Amino acid sequence: MSSWWSLLKWLWPSTIRTRMICGVAFIHLVLMSAFVVGLVEQQRAFLRQQSIEHTHSLVQTLAINSSSWVLANDVAGLEEIVVAVRLYPGLRYAMVVSNDGQVLAHTDRSRVGLYLNDDTSRALLQAPPEVRTLHAGPALLDVAAPILTSTGKLAGWARIGQGREHITKNLAAVTRNGILYTLLALAVGSAFAILIGYRLTSGLNRLLALAGQVKDGRHDLRMAITHDDEISRLGEGFNRMLDAIVAGEENIQKASDEILDLYNNAPCGYHSLDKDGLFIRVNDTELRWLGYQREELIGRRRFTDLVAESSLKTFRDNFPLFKERGWVHDLEFEMVRKDGSILPVLLSATAVFDDDGHYAKSRSTIYDITERKQAEREREQYFTFFQSSADLMVIADPNGCFKKINPACLESLGYSEAEILVKPFIEFVHPDDRQATLDEMARQLQRGFSLNFENRYLCKDGTVRWFSWRARYNEAEGLTYGTGRDITERKHDEEQIRLLKNSLANIVDSMPSVLVAMDRNEIVTQWNRRAEEATGITAAEALGQPISRLLPDFSPWVEAMHSKSGKRRPASLEKLLLEKGGERHFYDLMMYPLTTNGVEGTVVRIEDVTERTRIQELMIQTEKMMSVGGLAAGMAHEINNPLGIITQAIQNIERRVSPDLPANQRVARELGISMEELHAYFGQRQIPQFIDSIRVASARASRIVTNMLRFSRRAETTMEAVSLGALLEQALELAANDYDLKKKYDFRSIEVVREYAPDIPEVPVVAVEIEQVVLNMLKNAAQAMTANPPGRNPRIVLRLGQDGKYAVIEVEDNGPGMTEDIRRRVFEPFFSTKSPDSGTGLGLSVSFMIVTRNHKGLMEVVSTPGNGTCFTVRLPLHTEGSHE
Repeated sequence: MSSWWSLLKWLWPSTIRTRMICGVAFIHLVLMSAFVVGLVEQQRAFLRQQSIEHTHSLVQTLAINSSSWVLANDVAGLEEIVVAVRLYPGLRYAMVVSNDGQVLAHTDRSRVGLYLNDDTSRALLQAPPEVRTLHAGPALLDVAAPILTSTGKLAGWARIGQGREHITKNLAAVTRNGILYTLLALAVGSAFAILIGYRLTSGLNRLLALAGQVKDGRHDLRMAITHDDEISRLGEGFNRMLDAIVAGEENIQKASDEILDLYNNAPCGYHSLDKDGLFIRVNDTELRWLGYQREELIGRRRFTDLVAESSLKTFRDNFPLFKERGWVHDLEFEMVRKDGSILPVLLSATAVFDDDGHYAKSRSTIYDITERKQAEREREQYFTFFQSSADLMVIADPNGCFKKINPACLESLGYSEAEILVKPFIEFVHPDDRQATLDEMARQLQRGFSLNFENRYLCKDGTVRWFSWRARYNEAEGLTYGTGRDITERKHDEEQIRLLKNSLANIVDSMPSVLVAMDRNEIVTQWNRRAEEATGITAAEALGQPISRLLPDFSPWVEAMHSKSGKRRPASLEKLLLEKGGERHFYDLMMYPLTTNGVEGTVVRIEDVTERTRIQELMIQTEKMMSVGGLAAGMAHEINNPLGIITQAIQNIERRVSPDLPANQRVARELGISMEELHAYFGQRQIPQFIDSIRVASARASRIVTNMLRFSRRAETTMEAVSLGALLEQALELAANDYDLKKKYDFRSIEVVREYAPDIPEVPVVAVEIEQVVLNMLKNAAQAMTANPPGRNPRIVLRLGQDGKYAVIEVEDNGPGMTEDIRRRVFEPFFSTKSPDSGTGLGLSVSFMIVTRNHKGLMEVVSTPGNGTCFTVRLPLHTEGSHE
């Protein structure tokens, strides 16, 4: 083994250049050999996979093309398909097999009709219907695909055998080319290694020469980087080393600058004095405090020149000790600024001695203590105020004991200072207030800010007095400072006021109306319980808020009345209309001036009069309809007589010009004219159209008269208890058959939503009359919704419920709605928003009379322009006797 190692060492080149050439050549040989082997294997796998994919595609195509021929049992067609596949390169065989294994078509026609009985074929017939590779050898690839019907049912198998001889040929060519590429790479790599070797050694020589120059102190030299290789990176590292040396020198300079900046801008003053007391160094902070420039002090002034007259004795007394001991701490001086003002300072100094131990110079720091001196003066003033204050003033420690109390506190409680300071202050607090006082103190300590609280104290004479306290905890001192005031009389007055306010508040809160008091700036000062219920805003939230923010719906009226009333006279507005949630509400608004102790204000009372207004409207409408009813009856009878004559005359005219009557023919012959010529004349002069117009107008007038008579008469039908749900469904069925091309509506195209409450009892009504009322409301809703915009589909909501002693029917549409002026007149006879040929204007008035007079019920309408209309009918659940 050692002999081989010796031989290898003898053969191995001695120079780096030769070693690199041999190494690169050897590496290229190994890498290219590995590459060729890998390439051959990859090509082999690729060719095999490509063969499998092509065969799969071919067999699937054969299966798809054969499905219809298999289903038709057309062997000849299958044979043509198989023959077409025969030309595919490398194909060994192709066949179509039925579900039971019979060969239906084969590239070898002699095998058609035979059954496949080998193990592979039998396994295929039992396999799931999917493309399967039956055999994948080096020489043959056998693949089968299912033939499926349009419903996914298996109808048979398509099978192809593909040869693989071309793969072996391709692999041999790849191997041959790989060997050639390896030899070429070996030659190119060796030449490349020779070139690299020469270039590497030249770079190393340059780097060695540069290192020698740097050694001589030339830090400004840098190696030129011309390539991106190891020698160049070594040169870059060498250059970075030189840069680091230069940067280090710069950092030293920056650190020196930062130290000087810190010295000059420190929050305290720094100065150095020589042994004679002359300034030899001073920072900017001290210069700024004293108001001098540096050149005015350095080498020109002594420290004693800037010491105030009042502090010179202190300096003279301490300077000998300073030179002996070498330091002085926190010595107070007063220095004189350049402008003559005094600067109180706290001085600390350190002495510097020479090698012989003699005093050479000093370094000192000074702190501005102007604020501390001011605080000391304020503390002295506070002590004077503490002793003379009429308010109670105390200082307590964390243990709850008073550390100091002022004379006013002793006078209020009746105790001596010794009696109070020996016990915790909580023992002087009323037992009922002790826990609350301790809780307040705990919160104060936790939060760290002042608190206001009130409590009762037990005096020495046995009386109880109320005190109001304001306390603040000083964390640095660990003490609590508090001030108090005797509020016993105020508490007594507040209790009397509270009782009076509670009494007044109960009176105000018991009022059924919204009652709000406000000052001259319309800021709420009183808010009763009804206001809370109406707005959902509590009194605590409302007080102090502008009334415009709390009652925005009424704000315009309140402001108008407030400005016009002169704030001296009561003012009122009745029946103010507001829309809330799609419903109409009426309110009475009253405002009364209020003056208390010279402070002006106003009381506003808002009363909901919706129900009262609704009842008044119904009463007015009922009275109007009762009076109109008598008038309608008389008019109907008066119109009926001439209307009958007109109708009879039209019928006689039509009979006298009819060619079918012999008498007409006879009179025409006597006069020498023919009926045909007469009718031709009538046609030219449009006389039949005039007669039709008279007939239509007479029929419409007759319907008006009939409705007027129905409107004016009492129904004689007996009431019966019926199910309103069934009655509504009958009305809907009648309405569904209503179609009017001229009026442009078809009820069948309207969405109907039913909202029937369960358990509605039967109601005593005249079924035909209530059905007429409901049908009339449905038709009016359908006609109104023809004016809907294109994007709004017509919809009717039909509701049935119970409200106290009434059964309630509601018919609501999503039509255009109507204005308040139209809503008030919808029940008036002959009032209609439609064209004259679209209605008589009596439908709703007749319905109103049926509900209110015949059934003792209520009928009303609620509508908002653009938001639809809702008719409501209320029918009594019980009635006495029969309906007249």
